[in-house]
Amino acid sequence: MSRILVLAFLTACGGSSPPPTAPPPAPPAPRDQFADPAPQTIDNAPEPPPAEVPPEAPPAPPPLPVADRLRDEGPVAGMDGWTLKRTADPTFCTGFKITTVRGKKKIAAENKPLADVFAIAFPTNLNFDPANKKRADAQLAKFQTWFQKTLEVSKTSRAAYEATLAPGGDVAEAVRATARIAQINYRFASVLARAPIPKDVRTGEFKEDKIAAFCDRFAESAEPLVESAEQAIAVCAKKIDPSSTDWPAAFCKP
Repeated sequence: MSRILVLAFLTACGGSSPPPTAPPPAPPAPRDQFADPAPQTIDNAPEPPPAEVPPEAPPAPPPLPVADRLRDEGPVAGMDGWTLKRTADPTFCTGFKITTVRGKKKIAAENKPLADVFAIAFPTNLNFDPANKKRADAQLAKFQTWFQKTLEVSKTSRAAYEATLAPGGDVAEAVRATARIAQINYRFASVLARAPIPKDVRTGEFKEDKIAAFCDRFAESAEPLVESAEQAIAVCAKKIDPSSTDWPAAFCKP
């Protein structure tokens, strides 16, 4: 039916000739080359170039193990004739035993607090074998007494040098005191990190695991002491006179 209606409509309009086509589109008007360009809008504005991302800084290298940062070999800075001797010994943590060789000269009063710290020695021949509970308990009490005394000596010695660090004090004295505090922390850390390994720990079944657990525990205790010593060295290094021949100048180099 719709086809019949279409044919009837075409016949009434002049037969079967095709309808006129639409006129062609008008040509675009010539563009004025001197006209202002079209204003930029949000829709037609060019995208800004991507922001440059700065390269990431490489990660800081991990700190060296405590055993490599202890400064416990060679002459003791500022103590004439005193030397630290390092001897290979597998019965000590890190595989080395540290011995203090004392000078023959009388110790100056200002060096007495440091000398007290170098007199500290980790107790030897400890045995915590649980097979003999009475002996193990006695050995543990011995160690705890030593550790408490060591803390007191370390604290007293540091306080003796910290007393000279008051603001406005003599700079040279402050440098010496800061260096001494670093030495105290290094010494205490060395005593812990190079502890003698008890016989029951380094013998028997699973001795490697027991040694690792024992020595790792003391290395963890030594780590904050080494960090404190390194901080004191950094402070000391900022205050030294590079041309000075006094002992802190050489010791305070990081």
